Formats: sequence, C-alpha cells, structure tokens
Amino acid sequence: FHYAGCEVQLPRKDMPAHLAENMVVHTTKLVTSMQEKIQALTLETRALRNTLTEKELEIADLKTKQVQLKARQEEDHSSLRAVQAELSHLHVLPVELTMTEFKKHKQVDDAWFSEPFYTHLYGHKMCLMVNAKGWYTARGTHVSAYVCLMRGQFDEDLKWPFCGKITVQMINYRNENQHCTNTADFSRAISSKNGRVTKQETVNDRRYGWHDFIPHSELGYDPAKNRQFLKDDCLHFRVTRVTNVDQKTQLERQCLTIGSRVCIPPFDFITRDFEQQKAENDSSYSPSFYSHPRGYRMCLRVCANGCDTGKGTQVSVFVSLMRGEWDNYLKWPFRGDVTIQLLNQIEDKGHHEDTLAFTNG
Repeated sequence: FHYAGCEVQLPRKDMPAHLAENMVVHTTKLVTSMQEKIQALTLETRALRNTLTEKELEIADLKTKQVQLKARQEEDHSSLRAVQAELSHLHVLPVELTMTEFKKHKQVDDAWFSEPFYTHLYGHKMCLMVNAKGWYTARGTHVSAYVCLMRGQFDEDLKWPFCGKITVQMINYRNENQHCTNTADFSRAISSKNGRVTKQETVNDRRYGWHDFIPHSELGYDPAKNRQFLKDDCLHFRVTRVTNVDQKTQLERQCLTIGSRVCIPPFDFITRDFEQQKAENDSSYSPSFYSHPRGYRMCLRVCANGCDTGKGTQVSVFVSLMRGEWDNYLKWPFRGDVTIQLLNQIEDKGHHEDTLAFTNG
C-alpha cells in the first residue's frame, strides 16, 4: 500500500502479519488517496468545462460577428449597387446635347432646356438653355444660350458659391475644327445667397451665358467656309469642360488666419452626421493642415454636444497642434491667433466667428 501512503518497509516473511494488523489503516489511506485524486480530477474537469464554455461563447460571438459582417457587406454591396444605378443615368462632362425643332422654338419664342448634366461626378448640376429667337439686345438676330445652375443631389458636399468657367460649343457639321465656341464665367455671375440654388428658385434664377451666342445668318450652310450649324432643324451642342478660376474671395472666407497671414493651402472642413454625434457625445476631427508653407501642423476637433462647461448646451471646437514635418525648423512654443468661422449656408454673411489665441505652452 505504498501508493496509498504506507511507508513501512519489512522483510517479506513479516508482510502478511503487517497487512492483517493494519488493514483498517491501509484501507483508510487508500480511500483518502482516491478521494484526493477524484477531487483533483473534478477540479480539473470543472476548469476544462469552464474553458470549453468560454471557447464556445467565443465561437458563438465570432459566428455572430461573421453574420453581422456578412449582413453589413450585403448592405454595403446593396448601397454600392444603388449608387451605381443612381449614377448610371447622370450625364458628366463632356456631354453632347441636341436641340430639335429649332424653327418651331424660334416661331413660338420659347426656351429649350437640355437634359441636366454634372460638372463632374458628385459635382454641380447644370443644364443648357437656348432661345432660338434670341433675348434682349440679340432678339431677332442671334441665338441666345445660357448655362443654368440647378439644385443637385450633391450640393451639401460642394463648395459655394460655384466658381468656374464652362466651355460650350455649337457643333459645325461640316468641319470638326470650326465649331462656334464660347466660355461662360460663373465667377462674376453668382453673388447672392452664397451662390446656392434654393428650392424656391427656378432654373432661370441662376444662369450665365450669351445673348449673342451666334448670329442667325451663320447657322445655315456656308460652302465658302465649309460650315453648317443648323441641320435637319437641329442644333448640336457640346459642353466640353469646367475650368476652376481664381477663388481668392471664397478662399479668404473659408480659410484660417494666423495673425494677419492667410493659411496656404486654405482649410475646408465639413462635419457630417451632426445629430448622431450629438446623441453619442462623439467628436469629429478634420484632416490635418499647416498654418503656412513649412509651418505648424494642426487639426480641428468638433464636439457636437459640447465639452466640460459647454456640455449639452454648446458646440465645442478645439484647435490641436500636431507633430509636423518642419517642427525642427520652427520657433517653439507656438504663438499666434487662429480664427475659425462657422459658415452661414444661406448667404455669404453673418458667419459665426471666434479667435483662439495660442499664448500659453
């Protein structure tokens, strides 16, 4: 019974007497030893069961996440397919537009509107308006054509007012190199309401173009110049491109300033899902920007529901200094004023403006 805890060593001839005399002791030690082993096995089994339960919960959690991820992927794919289907019908520059029944429009003296098109994918929505008889000073002598700015589905994500030059061609059916080309400059056309098209406005309220796009006398076939614009009672237009112009006024309005110096490049930041961030006490961070070329790197932090004493009642905005590429060449600590504007999206005035002075640390 050495395995049960008996440590007595005797000659073989004395062993029967020892076993007979200590049967109860040996049996007790054996039972105790078995109980200890059973208890140890029970604890080990319990620990293994707990581990197994944890692994099963982890597996179940992974399966749930897998199902959620698959559902999210399906949702993303559905959204992508919806966006693709939505964008498939959009006309993006360059576009070609055909005005039919020219003589009828000229006789009735009404305006012809093309199908809407976009300056670029997710860009500004526009259309071409043509008056065959001509308007204002060109009435009765010229074809008038205008580019009209329309209310589009991506307006909330775009810069306003729209500034750009749009090139429009009236196609010469006889010679590809002799089209009638004009350029509309919207930088001088839109000034009120921050340049945006409201729901109350019509397509005519935001237009810019030419009363005298082309004389009526030049529409027909001219064999000497190998030119013909009017064919089968149709005029064919091509809107070729949009070229950005100097937006100094707009950039000065949108950028941050440090002292009297304008940041280059200007900073442009739009917070999205504002109500959701407010409900979740979340913050949004802007992309990083520099105070000036080879300057201090910064970013904006916007707390929709406010922070500290402004929590629940104010929108909190912070400017954070970041590790920048040229820090070793700059003077520290940073000293300067950062002016931030919250833009009034109805009109280009009445913006909310505050200045943060970096004077400590």
